[in-house]
Amino acid sequence: MDLRVFPGTPVPEGLTIHFEADWSGGVLSLRYRLNGPVARFRGVAESSVMGLRRDELWKTTCFEIFVRPEGSRAYWEFNFSPTGDWAFYRFDSYRQGQSSPPLKNPPLTVFKKQQGWEFSVTVDLSDQFDFKDRALVYAPAVILENGDGDKSYWALEHHRPQPDFHHPDNLVRLLLPKGPA
Repeated sequence: MDLRVFPGTPVPEGLTIHFEADWSGGVLSLRYRLNGPVARFRGVAESSVMGLRRDELWKTTCFEIFVRPEGSRAYWEFNFSPTGDWAFYRFDSYRQGQSSPPLKNPPLTVFKKQQGWEFSVTVDLSDQFDFKDRALVYAPAVILENGDGDKSYWALEHHRPQPDFHHPDNLVRLLLPKGPA
């Protein structure tokens, strides 16, 4: 599915962002594909690296996803930098009760540069959640910062007058768990 840029934010002509997700056995697999003129954006490693857990990744180029079990108010936020760094937060409800739970297995990221960027991440959440066999409601997002410091904000939908990836109205896509192969 394609992400849309927030109206009025700067973006190079012809840039598109495609997103795919898979949820199986407590493992969340994500792929963000940027096609078009991407050379001007900040924060890109030349190759894949094992990153560290860091806060405030959203202040520059960052790939995000917000997930919650279907029917729950609590949700989880994941931030992934193309440098390999990552962040993981839990919220009790919309922007309330934030915590940073431990993550036993850090995300595995793969970054490819070809005609654009492809950023893939696999997160093993089997030790985190009691809902590994439940459907997830999710909302992917991307923040791109260019060399001038201007940012564009990308999501499936934009429901607020300002970019707000946390807003519950964004969590509308359903991801069903896949059974054993």
